Amino acid sequence: MSENTDHNSAQNQEQGSEPRIEGVFSTTEKTTIGFGHTQKKVKQDVLVYAKEIEDNKVVIKALNDKYIPIGTAKTISKENLLSN
Repeated sequence: MSENTDHNSAQNQEQGSEPRIEGVFSTTEKTTIGFGHTQKKVKQDVLVYAKEIEDNKVVIKALNDKYIPIGTAKTISKENLLSN
């Protein structure tokens, strides 16, 4: 299987195209919970599965505690994924 991956990578490099993004990324999500004088801000680390579907477009989906994609997929720019 490794040989096939190496062959595909070599083909991509020969054609001048960059390899597509596919993998798990982490981000920190800031949210506010509660209201009034009990309101507080919290930070939560979130893992997402990301897969590039076309040039500069990436589909992301949150991962649960067993690393299974859950929820609704969201399309973002490649730059947005890599900057956050």
